[in-house]
Amino acid sequence: MPEEVQHGEEEVETFAF
Repeated sequence: MPEEVQHGEEEVETFAF
C-alpha cells in the first residue's frame, strides 16, 4: 500500500478511499 495516496478529496498521506 502506498503512503502518499491522493484518492478522494483530501491531500492525506494515508489509506483513504
